[in-house]
Amino acid sequence: MIKIHLSNVFLICVLGTLLLWPEFKLEAPIDAKVRHAYQSVCQVTSGQAAGSGVLLESGYVITAAHVVDRDQNGNIDEGEETVTLTFPSIEFETLAKVIHSGDIEAGVDVAVVKPEKEIPLPGIRMMESKEYWELNLGTPLYTIGMQSGQPMANITDGRMITTPRDKPLHRNSANSYSGNSGGGVFVNEELVGIASQMGMGQQFMMLPIYQVDD
Repeated sequence: MIKIHLSNVFLICVLGTLLLWPEFKLEAPIDAKVRHAYQSVCQVTSGQAAGSGVLLESGYVITAAHVVDRDQNGNIDEGEETVTLTFPSIEFETLAKVIHSGDIEAGVDVAVVKPEKEIPLPGIRMMESKEYWELNLGTPLYTIGMQSGQPMANITDGRMITTPRDKPLHRNSANSYSGNSGGGVFVNEELVGIASQMGMGQQFMMLPIYQVDD
């Protein structure tokens, strides 16, 4: 006869309840290949609005222009020139100055911000334009961004589904969510684009990195 101690039964019941509870999640370890990219992504807060951003090797952070230009009038008005950057992976926060914002109506949905404090991370490398043009239809990629209401960044994978010369904004099959605007689109450990606007379903259109580089 098998004897089961009551304390073991209690422990099994508790664990079962936690795993079935809708808000209970076990944090999965981040793959070493994407850890660098994951740490480079931050939340960008401008007033009541929030989006995502990516720390570059230069120490600057890039994001979507519509994240910092809240009224989307093409100008950084009073109250819009300062944003807050939050890097949840290292629990680091700093104010930052908006030093450039692109023309959203012209499809240049990118902004550059300069952190007030030095961010203790190496930053991510942008893929060179020549390398970007060599990307093919179906190239595997992944996106990282800060989903609204979530304390940590999310990672989704997909593939390039429009070739680089199709349109100013390119589409990929990776799902993105509210709050991901300004987040990064990566191939291996290199930044290839910035999440710009919602496309079909939950897919984001991305601004290719060669336009950011320009």
